[in-house]
Amino acid sequence: MATNHQLTRRGYALFVCLILVGLLSIFAGGMLRIVLPEIAGAHHAERAQIAFFRAEAGARYTVRMISDMLNDGSLILGGPSVPLPTPPAAILTEYGFEPATALQALPHNREYYFSITGVCHNARTTIEITIRRPRLLADVGVFGDRSVTVQPNGSIFSYHSSTVANPQPADSTGEANIGSNEQITFRPNVQLDGLVTRGADLFGNPPPAPAGYDSASVGRITPDPLGAQGGVLAQAFAHYSQAANNNNGAVADIKSNKLNIRVKDSVTLPPGRYYLRELTLASKSELIVAGTTANPTIIYLDGELSTQPNTDFNANAARPSNLFIFSRSDEDIRVQPNGDFNAFLYAPYADIRVQPNNGVRGIIWGRTVTVQPGNDIWIDVDLLDAFLSGTVEIAQWRQISP
Repeated sequence: MATNHQLTRRGYALFVCLILVGLLSIFAGGMLRIVLPEIAGAHHAERAQIAFFRAEAGARYTVRMISDMLNDGSLILGGPSVPLPTPPAAILTEYGFEPATALQALPHNREYYFSITGVCHNARTTIEITIRRPRLLADVGVFGDRSVTVQPNGSIFSYHSSTVANPQPADSTGEANIGSNEQITFRPNVQLDGLVTRGADLFGNPPPAPAGYDSASVGRITPDPLGAQGGVLAQAFAHYSQAANNNNGAVADIKSNKLNIRVKDSVTLPPGRYYLRELTLASKSELIVAGTTANPTIIYLDGELSTQPNTDFNANAARPSNLFIFSRSDEDIRVQPNGDFNAFLYAPYADIRVQPNNGVRGIIWGRTVTVQPGNDIWIDVDLLDAFLSGTVEIAQWRQISP
């Protein structure tokens, strides 16, 4: 039988145990209040990460959808806002995102942006995607597949003809990029407000960069991106070399698919599509182009193009986008001294030579390009944006919430 002393000791022990249990309960409750929010936060963070991945998947699905629609002609990019169709419900359920409703245009309508929200339970993550259509001409305004040579005392600037009629050096946009796959030669005292764009030969080797100029190695540049031979442009040649052209109804000067402008003569070409086997301008003659950016004059050339000194070729501050010249010939192209030449000139199989002291605005694209001394060349960036890929690519993205 326990004595009073033993009972007292047991009472003290029970009291201490109760105190310890109470303290442990308080500690456990405190830890529970700390841990439960941490667990909830971890769950929410996990769900937010899943929501981000779903937003990314939705963005990539949308980019692929836009490219497919551009290729089949069901979507045309243009204007400040372009509505987008809603993806099928099964896709939204599978990927777990809220779709974009429209594309919003950035300046010059080459880049667009849209927002996609990924959802996982109560977690939502929104990302903003900027997409662009790559330029078929690879951001290069003067290009020679085999070589580009720029002689002394010249300048190469860039501008937007849609906003500047008579550009001055202060108007240059810094996009006067000049490039080649095999050889780039700059003589002394050439002012270039852009990059020397180094492509690559058939073995993947870029040409050496001229000393003293900023350059970028971009990999091989497609020499004939518009398909003058065996591509889309070749189909246009086949079409307009027949009766579909405007040769007969335009001007009496076009005879047997040849336009030869005599000394001091002036000829006006209305808007339309022309097929020529020869285009020459004699000294002090003038070719006036009545085409506009919305309704341009387009020449499909299967032969010689040459101008004699002191000629005006779509001059008088005319926009280069008024006149497009596509050549699939390998005959040389010569722009003789002391004239004005404003056009989009695309001749990927021809050797192009711009003689001294010309004013040139537009694009020059050839097999080889030689720019003689004293030429002022203005690359019209709007013309680079006239030929864009049928697919889009992601230019940049950013998370805008949470």
